Amino acid sequence: MNKYEAFLKDLTELSEKHGVIIGGCGCCGSPRLEEFDDINEDHPFEVTGGWYEVDDYDTPDCLRWVNNDEVQAKIDAANEAHRQKALARLEIEAEELRQAQEKLRAALNGR
Repeated sequence: MNKYEAFLKDLTELSEKHGVIIGGCGCCGSPRLEEFDDINEDHPFEVTGGWYEVDDYDTPDCLRWVNNDEVQAKIDAANEAHRQKALARLEIEAEELRQAQEKLRAALNGR
């Protein structure tokens, strides 16, 4: 194990111990410390069980937290449920708008 891998292993253990990860999007306020419970308010469960890795794909030497498969599956399921609820709300709002348009057209045609 090289010194970078050893550092990431120790950093992962430290994050698990304290429930805090290093996060950020690369713009203002990055990097920042995030508590597991604050990563996404839609997910009441603690996001533990992951690791840090260096991601060279988008940004060279970009540090990121990676959730394990079990945690990621929970996050994906919660995101999908949230998306489905939002979609249902939008469909209801769209139908209400269509009905309002029809009433307006009928009122204007009745003049």
